[in-house]
Amino acid sequence: MSRQVLFNGAVLTRPGAYTKIDASQFNNVALQGLGVVGIIGDADAGQPRIVQTFSSAGALKAVYRSGDLVEAAGILCDPGNDDLIPSGAATIVAYKTNLSTQSTFTHDATFVFTSKDWGLQTTSVQVAISSSSGSLRTVQVTGIDSLGIPITETSPEFGDPTKFGKLSIQYTGAAAASALTITATTLTTANTGAVDQLNIVFSQYNSLADIIFFINGTGKYTCTALITNAASFDASNLDAVAGVAIKAAPVVLMANNFDLSDWLNSNSSLITSTLTKGQTGPRAILAKTALTGGTRGTSANVDWLNAFTAMSGVRINQMVTLASADATTLQGTYTIASINAGLQSHCQLLSATAGKSERQGWASIAATKANLILAAQGLNSEHVCICSQKLTRPSAVTGNITQFPEWSFACVLAGMRAGAPLGEPLTHKLIKASAIANDASWSTATTQDIIDLLLNGVIMVTLVQGRGFQIEKGITTYTKSNNDAFVEETIVQNWKLIAFTWRTNLENRYTGRPMDIGTIKTVKPFSAVILSGLREQGVITDSLVNGVQTPGYGNIQVTASGDVLNVSGNVSPTSGINFILNTAVLVPAQFSV
Repeated sequence: MSRQVLFNGAVLTRPGAYTKIDASQFNNVALQGLGVVGIIGDADAGQPRIVQTFSSAGALKAVYRSGDLVEAAGILCDPGNDDLIPSGAATIVAYKTNLSTQSTFTHDATFVFTSKDWGLQTTSVQVAISSSSGSLRTVQVTGIDSLGIPITETSPEFGDPTKFGKLSIQYTGAAAASALTITATTLTTANTGAVDQLNIVFSQYNSLADIIFFINGTGKYTCTALITNAASFDASNLDAVAGVAIKAAPVVLMANNFDLSDWLNSNSSLITSTLTKGQTGPRAILAKTALTGGTRGTSANVDWLNAFTAMSGVRINQMVTLASADATTLQGTYTIASINAGLQSHCQLLSATAGKSERQGWASIAATKANLILAAQGLNSEHVCICSQKLTRPSAVTGNITQFPEWSFACVLAGMRAGAPLGEPLTHKLIKASAIANDASWSTATTQDIIDLLLNGVIMVTLVQGRGFQIEKGITTYTKSNNDAFVEETIVQNWKLIAFTWRTNLENRYTGRPMDIGTIKTVKPFSAVILSGLREQGVITDSLVNGVQTPGYGNIQVTASGDVLNVSGNVSPTSGINFILNTAVLVPAQFSV
């Protein structure tokens, strides 16, 4: 049985480095930098329930078009109005929860046209198949692109044997007549006297070229490829024919249905085509017809929990859930209590010893003062921050000034943390908003309301005349004790970054290496280099006591036994200045003439 190690309450089986945080010496006295923000929520378009990563709000908008994910991305990338935090999220990882569907249309039992996008807007996609004469066919698709611009896609005119023929075949044997039949799976001939007959099963050959080679090898047929890609062309794509005479003259075999379907799959930005093989070609013309079946979709609690699971495998620094209240009927059946509890569990799990992917959660809720305090107390975690104010900002979709739900403030906070210099607190930073609003049961103009909410772990923004909308204090929902290492959002972000960076570098450098003296002797100086880098970036801060400055890290201890390497050390994560105690000593003026 493989060995296991018990560390910080976790049973460890997989080799690697693991972290425990000891904050006992920090009682009352940023995971930023990477700027990766995860968002979970609804959108009007885009494939649902997969993880997608974007480097800009514009790239995300091109996929999801509109909805909460798009608005959130716009806020994340442009969150603040403070010179000390010049940017926002560098990378956005998104998960769409509402189960949108695609639109489809089946034509002539041969083609199933399916929208490439998901959502109600896909019902505006239309497809038509026209003919200028005889067996010629042109397909045209119309719709709206991701920018809202009408587009039309028109194929070449397929069906001309001189341009689109795949092969020619003629029977040259002694039989008086030869009739060719093609199905989805076979090519056969029926000859007078049952001589020289072919019975070719497509699945037994790699390509059309192999079949042509076999036919010519019989010495009874002349068969010629009319395409340059015969070595890769699948013969099952040929149009079906039945009893076609091939004795008197060569016959050109077509793949009209495949050509039309393949063009759509290779060129259309609006639809794909699934072909039912073995149909005669060309198929019937089609008047312009709209695809049907596309819906926006809804989500339930389990879908949000599945989103957390999907996001667990992605490196994320900040996680925001784009829900602030229970779902409406059009949104689904999820509840805000379940979502916020899931966010707390997710961030706690990933930030724990066995999680190895520290991240911070940003929750929101639309609630009265009493219920807001209950929600914060219910979370009571260093891994989650909570807010409850609506922001008014320009819409990322329409550009119009819009009041957004409470999750908009969570996005501002996460975006500012993602864009802030390492170690920079969010306290007293200015956000980008033209107005704020909250439940009528409390007011940012009432000092007691502010105190009550701060003491219960709620982040809020207040209007400061002459400055703008200012974050009151960057705190988590942790209120179990007066321990700044868990209460102060800046410190939490910093020790999470320290843990991730130190552990990951140790793991990459030493896991799987020999346990010998030469290796062990390098661990301490290697750790010092890592911690020194974090110190230079502002994540770790030196101490200054009685004029003596000491590094913000030290006492690095390395011990080894069997296959276990223990590495520990003291670190001082950078904290913020919250209170300035200024004493003005008044002395009387003295006069002497």
